[in-house]
Amino acid sequence: LAAIIMGNKVTRASQNIVLQVDKVGNDALTISSDTVIDLRGHDAEIYVQGGNVEIKDTLGEGRLTTNWEYGLTVDEGAAVVLENVEIDGAQIHGNVTMANCTSNSRMDFMDGSVAVIKDGNFNKVFTYVGSSTTIYSGHIGLIESEGKVDMYGGNLYRAKVNANTFTIEGGKITNGAVEIGKRGTFKMNGGNLSNTNVYPGGVFIMNKGDITNDKSPAIWLQYESNNVIINGGTINTKNASVFAFPFDRYFRQGRTSNVTIHNGIF
Repeated sequence: LAAIIMGNKVTRASQNIVLQVDKVGNDALTISSDTVIDLRGHDAEIYVQGGNVEIKDTLGEGRLTTNWEYGLTVDEGAAVVLENVEIDGAQIHGNVTMANCTSNSRMDFMDGSVAVIKDGNFNKVFTYVGSSTTIYSGHIGLIESEGKVDMYGGNLYRAKVNANTFTIEGGKITNGAVEIGKRGTFKMNGGNLSNTNVYPGGVFIMNKGDITNDKSPAIWLQYESNNVIINGGTINTKNASVFAFPFDRYFRQGRTSNVTIHNGIF
């Protein structure tokens, strides 16, 4: 059976789908087998239930969009490659690889998902416990992470780590904050934090890399429990101290802080 059906139905054989008209709203194109989709400048809501699916736009200006919440939904076990596509919201349970994509909406990488960001511009990325996200390049406005994130390049405006591990090997976090929850670990094996404050509610480990702050301390020990380990790297705060120990007579901020410095340049 080979068919292309628009609506809440499924393609059941390997397909090549080329959109000729816009498909906007809750009338989704649902895929459950190996499929190549070319938006060709049109809009579509796509729900991937299974298979290896490639979604691209050879003409530009095409969007994965909806009148509801997610322009793209990917079930567990499905694998999707996205190229030159604007994504108006996504919920990913399976595997997704994105190259030269953009999103001004929320991208949710759910428990069990595996995401690779090769390049693009993304406004908000949320990773959940049990997810794994790798960033090679691109610009991301916000990452709130409860999963595992490995960053090799790109530029983040802000990062918030609630749990699990966020490791920066390269790239830059600029003009924001790294906020680590009590169960979280942020490892810095390279890269640069530029005018970005670190709030280590959990564990902050710096092995390599650079932290440069023009006007404020680099590391704020203002939670009840902080664990900071500096094994190397360079911290340069031009007009402030490296560590800040705020005092609050009510909450006794930083009262159980542990700071260990083995090496590094300050």
